[in-house]
Amino acid sequence: MILYDQFQAMNTATNEDFTIDCDMVVMAVGSKKNTLDVEGMNTPIWYVGDCSKR
Repeated sequence: MILYDQFQAMNTATNEDFTIDCDMVVMAVGSKKNTLDVEGMNTPIWYVGDCSKR
């Protein structure tokens, strides 16, 4: 769960919830780039990780 200034997650080995204080969360859940139609958008988009092909 993404909160205002924290990310709440679960340790799957122990089934314990924990929170991480953060300003930004990057979901890395695959390696295939999901291209978007960004025409007319003013929000910057960065491709990172495996899908960035760097």
